Amino acid sequence: MTSKALVYEFMHNGSLEEWLHPVSGADKTVEAPKRLNFLQRINIAIDVACALKYLHHDCQPATAHCDLKPSNVLLDHEMTAHVADFGLAKLLPPAHLQTSSIGVKGTIGYIAPEYGLGSEVSINGDVYSYGILLLELMTRKRPSDIMFEGNMNLHNFARTVLPDHVMDIVDSTLLADDEDLTITSNQRQRQARINNIMECLISVNRSCLFNGIAARSNEHDHCCPRITINQEHPSWTQNCVQQAKRWPCLCSFSALYAAVLVFSLPIVSDEFLWVRASLVAGTGNETDRVALLEFKSKSTYDPVGVLGTWNESIHFCKWYGVTCSRRHQRVTLLDLRSLKLAGSVSHFIGNLSFLKQLYLQVNSFTHEIPSEIGGLRRLKVLALNNNSICGEIPTNISRCSTLIPIHPQNNQLVGKILSRFSSLSKTEILNLGSNHLTGSIPSSLGNLSSIHTISLAYNNLDGTIPNSFGWFENLVFLSLAANNLSGIIPSSIFNISSIVTFDVGLNQIQGIIPLDFVIPPSISNASKLESFQVVENKLTGEVPSLEKLQRLQHFTITSNSLGSGGNDDLSFLCSLTNATRLTWMHINSNNFGGLLPGCISNLSKTIKTLFLNNNKIYGSIPAGIGNFVNLQRLDMWNNQLSGTIPPAIGELQNLKILGLNRNKLSGNIPPSIGNLKMLLNLFLNDNFLEVSIPSSLGQCESLIEINLSNNNLSGTIPPQFFSLSSLSISLDWSRNKLTGSLPIEVGKLKILEFLYVYENRLEGEIPSTFGNCIRLEQLGMGGNLFQGPISSSLGSLRGLRVLDLSQNNLSGEIPKFLAGLSLNNLNLSYNDLEGMVTTEGVFKNASATRILGNSKLCGGISEFKLPTCVSKKSKRRRLTFVPTLVIAIVFRLLGLALALFGLVLCLVRKIKEKENPSSSIYSLLYLSYQDLYNATSGFSSANLVGVGSFGSVYKGIIDEGRTTIAVKVFNLQHHGASRSFIAECKALKSIRHRNLVKVLTACLGADYRGNDFKASVYEFMHYGSLEEWLHPFTGEDEIDEAPRNLNLLQRLNIAIDIAYALNYLHHDCQPVTAHCDLKPSNVLLDDYMTARVGDFGLARILSPDHTQTSSFSVKGSLGYIAPEYGVGCEVSTNGDVYSYGILLLELVIGKKPIDIMFEGDINLHNFGRKALPDDVMDIVDSSLLPDDEDLILTGNQRQKQARINSIIECLISMVRIGVACSMELPQDRTNMTNVVHELQSIKNILLGVELCPPCKVGKRVKT
Repeated sequence: MTSKALVYEFMHNGSLEEWLHPVSGADKTVEAPKRLNFLQRINIAIDVACALKYLHHDCQPATAHCDLKPSNVLLDHEMTAHVADFGLAKLLPPAHLQTSSIGVKGTIGYIAPEYGLGSEVSINGDVYSYGILLLELMTRKRPSDIMFEGNMNLHNFARTVLPDHVMDIVDSTLLADDEDLTITSNQRQRQARINNIMECLISVNRSCLFNGIAARSNEHDHCCPRITINQEHPSWTQNCVQQAKRWPCLCSFSALYAAVLVFSLPIVSDEFLWVRASLVAGTGNETDRVALLEFKSKSTYDPVGVLGTWNESIHFCKWYGVTCSRRHQRVTLLDLRSLKLAGSVSHFIGNLSFLKQLYLQVNSFTHEIPSEIGGLRRLKVLALNNNSICGEIPTNISRCSTLIPIHPQNNQLVGKILSRFSSLSKTEILNLGSNHLTGSIPSSLGNLSSIHTISLAYNNLDGTIPNSFGWFENLVFLSLAANNLSGIIPSSIFNISSIVTFDVGLNQIQGIIPLDFVIPPSISNASKLESFQVVENKLTGEVPSLEKLQRLQHFTITSNSLGSGGNDDLSFLCSLTNATRLTWMHINSNNFGGLLPGCISNLSKTIKTLFLNNNKIYGSIPAGIGNFVNLQRLDMWNNQLSGTIPPAIGELQNLKILGLNRNKLSGNIPPSIGNLKMLLNLFLNDNFLEVSIPSSLGQCESLIEINLSNNNLSGTIPPQFFSLSSLSISLDWSRNKLTGSLPIEVGKLKILEFLYVYENRLEGEIPSTFGNCIRLEQLGMGGNLFQGPISSSLGSLRGLRVLDLSQNNLSGEIPKFLAGLSLNNLNLSYNDLEGMVTTEGVFKNASATRILGNSKLCGGISEFKLPTCVSKKSKRRRLTFVPTLVIAIVFRLLGLALALFGLVLCLVRKIKEKENPSSSIYSLLYLSYQDLYNATSGFSSANLVGVGSFGSVYKGIIDEGRTTIAVKVFNLQHHGASRSFIAECKALKSIRHRNLVKVLTACLGADYRGNDFKASVYEFMHYGSLEEWLHPFTGEDEIDEAPRNLNLLQRLNIAIDIAYALNYLHHDCQPVTAHCDLKPSNVLLDDYMTARVGDFGLARILSPDHTQTSSFSVKGSLGYIAPEYGVGCEVSTNGDVYSYGILLLELVIGKKPIDIMFEGDINLHNFGRKALPDDVMDIVDSSLLPDDEDLILTGNQRQKQARINSIIECLISMVRIGVACSMELPQDRTNMTNVVHELQSIKNILLGVELCPPCKVGKRVKT
């Protein structure tokens, strides 16, 4: 026997028959009818009418259903009606007629009477059935009810009560449905309205039921009846129009009544749509409006002003963030994400009964989740993440049976995970991460049949992972990280073939119950697994074969107790050679032993991070390591590796971090390391490396940190090292056998912060060029053979905190400038120093100062236990007393004469300045046109370093090659250039700050052709502009180069320097000055990478109230100019703050504000604002991020987490400050004083975290 079946979507609310005439049991006992209110019945009538309209007029070919009745009308989960059962349907020819209806059966009571006589099938038959169904819907009487006999049927029953007795026959439950009707204070008016409404409906029903087919289908009647009714009921129609605003429903039904004789279903369906919209407008719409206003009233902070636009001037469906349904005009979506709103979520949210999507994430809402949300049965999306919501999750939220994603993560929720979540069969995403939830994970969650993502990470959950988690059929992502879980991983989890990410890392954060996890062999069944992370647990045993995990990308088992130290511990690596997408391989901090298998060279070439450190691996490094052409980080430190470093290491062109320290490696450092142009951090310390340091290391132009300490390296220090201007963190050659002197080229390391050369055999004097290393914070030179006095150049190191010159042969007195430095630790012990020890500065603190082993010292504080300094009076001193006195008198007289001369000169200058006010501009230097012409080689293009809005900048050399200057020549043909020159002169003549470009002089005159000539002369900035570092280009066609490397600390320093400059201009400068053109090309970097703000061509000197009349003449630069200047608002310091905010965002994100990605409402400010705080790491310049591998913790877990947190906190804070500075409204922006304080705090956090190799970003901690 052949079986045939059709499969339909399931209708959760059954058929209309079940709602109108429910029965139960096999004996079909009649139950009380289910409640269908008036609006629901109107909706059902409209839905059915729309369906028939489509079949009759919009479908090709036209179709007659032929069996319309309540049991063939099905209701989905939203109570939308669907017409079903087309078993008797007939396709009609173009004329909509079919030869015969003899074969049409239909259902008694609903079938058109003409079909019983064999008339043609037509769409009019469906219209008759629809009329019967509509009458049944309103009266709740079947056409086959026992009360209908003889000539009395449902049609006649309704016809006979028109017009005065309609209310006698309608379903009694509708008469008591006050909620569905707008209640008026006048009961008589209310009753009249109800009567009119029901009369309209029954009339429509009757119009569908005329026995004459022509009466049901006469197209001439489609428009005429409106005129007829208006003529028959002029007072009713006129009254309806007049009362439209008071009684919207009545007006709509009068229009429907005017269509009583319009027998076309398109008209009927349209009229019903009007009816329903009017009903909604009169009842539910008001409920939604009030609920939204209550929500607004509970919001205590609205910095963007969004809720301020929620007012009566426009319909609430057009309010920001509000979307209404077309059919009901009810709120279906409320989207207020990322608006910085604060306050509580109003309980009135539960009155938005049609709400399907609620997006309140990334705000500052507090208090509890209102329990009324549990009443939103249509709710599909709940997004409350990234707020400060507290309290417990409402238990009735499980009533929101249609919820798909649930996102309350990153809040302060407490209590237990609801076991009732298990009833949410449609939920696909459950994210409760980053809260304070406690208790165990309910096993009932395994009943979430549709779930594909579960995140319960970063809570305080305890207990075990439920075995029921193995029941999930569609699970893709499971994260239970950072809890207090115990027990074992259920092996059934890995039988879920769909699982892609599995993360149970960082458990036992606060737990006392030890974890006893083992990796089950069933892991190989999870063939779709892409990410497996079990960081920092107590996993034991062997790692099983992973050969079936061909999609694996991230494999992280860091910080467990896997392996036994045996030779076969790493055999599982060979099973991963089929994982062609492998990107992370992190097996560090375990007990793995044995040799590295040769198959490791066959791992995927896509691998970017390979962490093998902190194990017991021995043997040599395979030469095949050079196959990993995409490798960015290789960590093998703290093992027992021996042999030499393979030259193939030089083939890893993308390598950024190389950590081979704390092993037993020997031989020389391969010169091929010099090929690693991308290398940032090199750690080869604590090995047995020998021979000399290869000069090729000087070719690693991106290096910021080198540690070669604790080896047997010998020979001199290669001078190529000092060409590495990128070195900014640390350079450590300590505890080797290096000889020779410390070259004076060390002064080229201008941005280096930590330098260690202690315990070598270096000799000679301390280089006089140390004063150029102004960023230096720690200098360790102890345990060498340095001699001579302590160099005075060290007095220029104002940021120096630690100085170790111990165990050398230094002589002379202790210089007084050491007491003026902010030293935290000073070690001068075991030298040959002499003289009196001061009691100032660091010398006041015996615990911070060590001076033992200098027998000729005296004085100092008592803790030093030095002898008292004694004055020695000798005969020779007495004999020389007289000449000394004479010399002193002569010098005093000479000094007095010089002082008088200076006073006279000063008076003369003042007189000249009164005669020529602008002469003070040239007080430092006088240069003529010819001088500038010669200095710039005739203003040649070879000396051209930049072109601006009003002129060109040339590099010049004066003083016989000793001084380099920058000459800005103004193009006086350009409108505004002369005014720009004057503005610069006015602005710069009275301001001085280390973070402003210093003007040396100005030149006014004529060139060789007699044309006017104006130029400003500045210090030359050797590192160019910030623009060149962020967005470099070459050639006339401006071909983009790769950005130069500016690390995070450098960018933070630059941001601080610029903030200091603006703070000076806005708050400390007299008169107050607005720069008006702050952008990267106007920020220059000097020899020490200190940022200086330049180009004051648009600067404005502000009046005492810090404003100027108009900004219409302020041009600025597109993308950086404050928006208020575009409409002529006053120039103020707030404009500079806006420009600074944009510049700071550009500095962190690496995107220009005019980048092609910014269009429409998306600009750099909004781009940064929307990313705060959770998505900042997705938008910042990738070179600033700890690479993917840095985010997986290694070594000392707490220190590494602190380091990563400090970097992330720094980046988020910088973006936050940039956004706060670039707010659209001037009054909403912060000021530069606050910015300076905040950025300094950020820097302190960044530098204040203890670091351990190989992951240092700030201060070095010596171990």
